[in-house]
Amino acid sequence: MSMRSTLTRFSRAAALVGTLLPCAAVHTAPLPEVVDRVIDAHPDIRSAQALLNAADALVGQARSAYYPTLGLNWNAADSRDEQLGAPLDRTIRRSEAVLSWNLFRGAADVQRNRSARYERAAASADLAWTREQVALEVAERYTEVLRLRRVLAHSAGLMDDYRQLYDKVRTRAEAGRLSSADVEQIRVDLIQVESRHADLQSQLDAAEYRFARITGQPPEALSAPGFAPAEWSRDTLLAAAEQFSPRLKAARERVKARQADVGVARGRLMPSVDLELRKRLSARIEPAQVSDTVDATQLSVALEIPLGGGDFSRIREALERRDAALASADAARLAIDTELAPLVREREQLLHIQPRLRERVDASRRLVDAYTLQFDAARRSLSDLASAHADRFSARTELLDNSVRIFAIEARLLSLTGALRERLAHAYRPATLPQESSPVAAADHTPQATAAAQANENPAPGFDAAEQVGAWARDWSAGSYPDYRRHYSADFTTSDHPSTAAWERERRQRVSRTGIAVSIRALTTATLPDGRVMTRFVQHYRAPAYEDTVAKVLLWSRHDTGWQIVRETVE
Repeated sequence: MSMRSTLTRFSRAAALVGTLLPCAAVHTAPLPEVVDRVIDAHPDIRSAQALLNAADALVGQARSAYYPTLGLNWNAADSRDEQLGAPLDRTIRRSEAVLSWNLFRGAADVQRNRSARYERAAASADLAWTREQVALEVAERYTEVLRLRRVLAHSAGLMDDYRQLYDKVRTRAEAGRLSSADVEQIRVDLIQVESRHADLQSQLDAAEYRFARITGQPPEALSAPGFAPAEWSRDTLLAAAEQFSPRLKAARERVKARQADVGVARGRLMPSVDLELRKRLSARIEPAQVSDTVDATQLSVALEIPLGGGDFSRIREALERRDAALASADAARLAIDTELAPLVREREQLLHIQPRLRERVDASRRLVDAYTLQFDAARRSLSDLASAHADRFSARTELLDNSVRIFAIEARLLSLTGALRERLAHAYRPATLPQESSPVAAADHTPQATAAAQANENPAPGFDAAEQVGAWARDWSAGSYPDYRRHYSADFTTSDHPSTAAWERERRQRVSRTGIAVSIRALTTATLPDGRVMTRFVQHYRAPAYEDTVAKVLLWSRHDTGWQIVRETVE
C-alpha cells in the first residue's frame, strides 16, 4: 500500500469523524441556549434598554408637572437713600417662602403625559424588536457555521475521491493502460478541487470568527436546529405580524405619541391658571420705611396671546410629525408584507423540490458506484467518472443548502411576527442535516461493496413495500387507531417520547382526528444485511387545519405476526 493511499484513507476517516462529531457530541450547544447567552449582553440590546430607561425618565418628568413648586427667597440690600432732603444709609434684609402651583395649562400637561407614556411603550416594543433581530442574527450565524462545516466535509470527501482516482490513473498510465494526458487531466481536476476546498476553509474560518464575535463563545458542538410543525401560510403569518410584531407596535405607539404632541402644542394657546402663595418669613429694615409687606397671598390668571405666531407654528410642526409617524407605520406594515410573502413562496418551493434533491443525491451516489465499475472495466472514460464525482458533491451541497435555507426562512418569518424567541424557547427541536439514503455507515467505493449495495436494493422475500406502506397510510387516514397501531412493534417508541405508553397516548389522540388524508409517492426499498427492510417515500399529510409534505423513512422487521415498523424517521 502506497504512502499516498494510506494518507488518503486517514484523511477520509478524519473527514467522516469531523462530519459525525457535531451530531454525536454528548454536550451540545443548541441554538436556544446560545441565544439566551447572547441576548442581554449584545450592544444593540443594551442600547435599546438604555433608550427604554430614558423613556421611563420622560414619563417621570411629565408626571412632575402636576406637582407644586416650593421656593425660598432671601434678599439683602444696602442702599443710600435720601429722606426729606437728608442722606440716609439703609440696610434691608428680607426672606420669604413661595408656593407656586399651575392648576391648568390648557390640557398640555395631560397630553404631554400621554405622549411620554406612548413613547415608553414604543421604546419597549423597540427593545423586543431588537431582541428578535439579535436572535435572528445569531441563528443565521449558527446555521452558516453548521452549513459550511458540512460542505467542507463533503469537499474533503470529494478531494479524497479525486486523490484516489489520481493514484489509480497514474498507476495505470505507468503500466501503459492509460495515456499521460489522463494523468494531467485528473491532476488539473484535483488542483481545482483543492483550491475550492481551501476557499471553503477560509469561508468557514470567517463564519466561525463572526460567530465567536457576536456570541462571545467558540462555535463548538453545534447541533442542527429546527422548529416544531406550524402554520406557515401567508395570511396566517400576516395576521400574526399585524397583531404581535414589535416593529408595528412601536410604529403605532409613536403615532399616538405624535398625536398627543399635537394636543401639547394646542394647549399652549389656552389660558393658564396659576396659584401662588407667598409668605414673608422675616424682614429687617434699618431705618424702617414707612410701610412694607409682611404677608401676601396672590392668585393670578395669565392669558398670553402670541403675536409672532410661534405657537401656531408648533401646532403645524406637531401635525407634520404625526403625519410622518403615520407614514412610518404604513411603511413598516408594507415592508413586512413585502418581505414576508416572497419568503413564504420560497419556503414552499424549497419544500416542494426537497424530495427531488434527495432523489438526486441517491442517484448520484449510485452513478458514481456504477461509473467506478465501468471505468475499471474500461467501459467508461475518466472524464465521465470525474464528472460523476463532481455531480455527487454538487447534489449533496444543494440538498444541504435547501435544508439550511428552509430553517433560515422560518427563523426570519418568525422574527417578522415577533415570535422567534418564543418559538426557540417552547417549539424548538433539534433537526438532522440531510444525508445520503445509504444503509451503510460510511461510503466504500470498492467494486465488492458496490455490488453488495446494489444487491441490497432488491426487496426482501415476502415483503410487499407498496402493500405494507399503503395499508399503513390507509389506516392512518381512516382514523382507526387499533389498525394503525398493529403496523408498529409492541415496544415501539421514539426519541421524542420517554416510553411506548407515552407514544401510544399521543398517536391515539392524533390518529383519531377526523378529516386526515395521508398519501405517499416516490416509494423506494432497500434490504439491510440483517434482514430488515428500509422504505423511503414522500408523505403528504392533509388535515382541516394543517398540511405538509415530508420525506419519511420506515424501518421494518419481521415478527411472528408479520412485518412491523421498528423505527420511523422524518428527513
